[in-house]
Amino acid sequence: MAQPPAFLQRYFVAMTFRLHLETEVIRFNWHDLKEKGNLLTRFKDKNDYHMPGIDNETGRVFVNFLKTQQYEVDYSAAERDPIVGDKVYKTALTCWALACFFNMPSLKEAARTHTIELADLFNPLYVVEVSANCRKASDHIPDLQDFIDFYAEKILLQTSRNVAEEILMQADPPYSPGDAYVLGQLMLKAHGEALNRAFVLFMKVPIPMLPARILPQVMQHIRQQQEANVPEPPHFHFLNEPYYVPVPVVIHAFVEPTTFKRGKMMRAMAGPVNIKQHVGTRDKEKPAKRNKGFSYLL
Repeated sequence: MAQPPAFLQRYFVAMTFRLHLETEVIRFNWHDLKEKGNLLTRFKDKNDYHMPGIDNETGRVFVNFLKTQQYEVDYSAAERDPIVGDKVYKTALTCWALACFFNMPSLKEAARTHTIELADLFNPLYVVEVSANCRKASDHIPDLQDFIDFYAEKILLQTSRNVAEEILMQADPPYSPGDAYVLGQLMLKAHGEALNRAFVLFMKVPIPMLPARILPQVMQHIRQQQEANVPEPPHFHFLNEPYYVPVPVVIHAFVEPTTFKRGKMMRAMAGPVNIKQHVGTRDKEKPAKRNKGFSYLL
């Protein structure tokens, strides 16, 4: 634990420090903290420190652990009530990040243990999404990516192809890194129309939000599906028979010269001839009377 220099001991002990959260201010004396880490550097030449992005509940848990070395979580309530579970999981994950940032080993161990225990109670889709969306965790937890990959692997093991495709057919465009990570993970289980629809959504994600680890896996999966869907050329089995001998086809292009007279040729080209027209012939004879057919019987 980092301690203030000897000549500043009296200054820090007598001084009241204020920790500014989102809407709440927590006051404490320096000698009340049992674990300080490098938190001292945040109060250099001042007694106020603002913690942007830290909600009131997380701030209270953080300061209370530094005073009492105790951090308890009601796992049964977290498993029973989704709202409570969401709150305590985000608190544990953020405290883990703060412990890494301020170099507080005991808080780091306690928060990490609670985070893993809570993650095992929830759906891995939720764990991956929330963990990837936590900016503090992404910035300060060194092994967060391994933690996310572990539960991302659970998604592949616990989610069937039909369930993944059903989710992808109803999914909205991702608006956060966690959404993009979950979308890419479900794409690894999908085929056909659902995969194509998800790929269109996936390519609309801004580049900073794209999960670097899962992007190559998604592109490889899509490439494999495209290669599998290419139709094979027709295969004629009789070509492999031992007694098959190909016979050359001869095309007779020679046509005998015509011996038709010009008038007959013109009539043949003109098609049906009207009675009152003379196509290429003289009016030598009248046309024969037309047969009445069966109309006279009516």
